Amino acid sequence: MLVRGASVYSDADGYYVLTSSSTSPVRLQVYSGYYVSGWWNGSEITQDCSQASDSIPSTGQTIINMSIEKADSISGSVKDATGVPHLWKSLHTIMTPADG
Repeated sequence: MLVRGASVYSDADGYYVLTSSSTSPVRLQVYSGYYVSGWWNGSEITQDCSQASDSIPSTGQTIINMSIEKADSISGSVKDATGVPHLWKSLHTIMTPADG
């Protein structure tokens, strides 16, 4: 079972708490701006959701410590056909490997 819409933010020390009233298995997806996003597979972050492991919330507390890596970046500018800079509130891009 994938729990959608449950979001948490870490504090200044990186700690987070995700509460659930269910003990059904869940899969954790991590997204953090300038860091590589992915799915928790029980020991590390993986890009493949099918490799994600089920985590089962327990009575009390289940502790999952994750390490995430800085993402690579590409920067530049966006201009219209006449060369005027285009101001967007956000620009979404997808980077895929050149070989596939």
